[in-house]
Amino acid sequence: MMSLVPDIGDSTFRKITLTSQNKSSKLFIKSENWGLMGDSQITVISTDEDREFAADSTREFVFKGLSPFLYKTMNDTLFIYSSQIVQVPPIFNSKWTVKQIEIENPEMMTLRDSSDFKKF
Repeated sequence: MMSLVPDIGDSTFRKITLTSQNKSSKLFIKSENWGLMGDSQITVISTDEDREFAADSTREFVFKGLSPFLYKTMNDTLFIYSSQIVQVPPIFNSKWTVKQIEIENPEMMTLRDSSDFKKF
């Protein structure tokens, strides 16, 4: 009989693909949750579309923890609105520009209601 309850060691994976204005470049926002309650999380902004990932802070923007962020795109710029600013990877080879904007929780709650932003 198949169980509908995941094993304790199972993880969940999520990926969003962003395509540049001229369709020549893609970015991927990928996230994995694991742990007994799914309360461990790592999210990366990457040029690599593979599902399997080991967060590489030399090539990817790496967000650790459950802190959500909002994002929007304009032309070939990805704007990340988050409570934490992460290190810019020294070897991030993309035509995309990634701009991080640090915001406090009250502002995050206000922006969540705007159709200009997407939640991740």
